[in-house]
Amino acid sequence: MNRGILIGIAAMCALAWATPCLADWMFWTVDTVNPDPRFGWPCDGRIYMPDGVTLVPEGCFVQFVLDTAGDGVDDPLAFFDADKSGRIDTQAEAAALQTWVNAGADPSAFSDDQLLTASGWNGTSVIGADWRSWITGPGEVLINPADPFSITNGDTGQVFGWRAWSLTPGQLVGWTGSLGESLWYTTGPELGTYEYAGIPYDGWWIGAPDGVPPEAWVFFGTVGFEVYMHYETGDPMYRSENRLDHDLTPIPEPGTLALVGVGLAPLVWRWRRK
Repeated sequence: MNRGILIGIAAMCALAWATPCLADWMFWTVDTVNPDPRFGWPCDGRIYMPDGVTLVPEGCFVQFVLDTAGDGVDDPLAFFDADKSGRIDTQAEAAALQTWVNAGADPSAFSDDQLLTASGWNGTSVIGADWRSWITGPGEVLINPADPFSITNGDTGQVFGWRAWSLTPGQLVGWTGSLGESLWYTTGPELGTYEYAGIPYDGWWIGAPDGVPPEAWVFFGTVGFEVYMHYETGDPMYRSENRLDHDLTPIPEPGTLALVGVGLAPLVWRWRRK
């Protein structure tokens, strides 16, 4: 057999061994680490609005993302900002962005990322909503099913991450970016110091006891683990607070602003006459 083919087969086998399939992995729980200091936690790992003071309101959208390419959880702005200006500032960019957001903001539509879906769960949640709602609220995430979800899609060995939005699912569907509503989000993996299943970071725990085959592993997720690690170590590589820090609100073009001004002029004139 050709030596190159043999090398290729060996490489594929090594990759398959290093990145086990997610089929039949159990997804047990995701929550916000240290959701409230009242329960004895030393720090606050909840999710805040950009001001760092206001908690993300209840009902806002949260996605759990699987990065199968190992290049990090992709930022939507990097894709929809076609002219690489650092913002959404053309009608074409805004139209493409709004179509994607209104359709549910699925990361697989523009990147190699995919939602971490499972049987009975679509890979999304909302802030402060769970059957144990008496201990959740603004800025807090909790998914704890009565029975574990079975994860059935994708391969890993790479990065789990999450993306939280400042709007509810219903608001995302109706969002146009022109109504004065600002669409903020945060994204990224949870950095940490522990290693599970060969993944050298995280607040995403994969239970893999010795002798247990990968298809029987259990997945646990915590949003806010990075904040806890900052508190514990003081290391600046960890975020000291979870906050929404990316803005996808389209900036109207100068011509659009002029048209808006012309449209408002008669209304202002009528108001002044009264």
